[in-house]
Amino acid sequence: LKGHSVAVLEAGKLRGREQEWNISMKELLELVELGVLTEEDIDMAVKTEFPGCRAGFKNSEVTPLEGGYFDNGVGYECFTPNVLNLGISPSVLIENVSERFKAAGGVIFEGTPLKGIVVSESLGA
Repeated sequence: LKGHSVAVLEAGKLRGREQEWNISMKELLELVELGVLTEEDIDMAVKTEFPGCRAGFKNSEVTPLEGGYFDNGVGYECFTPNVLNLGISPSVLIENVSERFKAAGGVIFEGTPLKGIVVSESLGA
């Protein structure tokens, strides 16, 4: 916000979903490095943690299937460790970040749908 006036316009109420967002710790720590989040924000927001995700891609339908796709010749599977392996509470993050944003001089307009933008060299300068 240094040297700029910044506002967030939200058509409804600024809030997070009830459902957890999936993200990795690496991505969260990048937001800490940028000053968007603090490590305390992360500690408060992380609700679930698991080793990683399994992704499967079938190239033919076989049912019932016992074992993995590759073992049965019907596709491929991979495991992605530390990718999208955290479930975080978006409402916790949005609340913390919005309070810091307002404390830094930002303004949040809730119930303010954006209907259009006009860019002009002769107005607002």
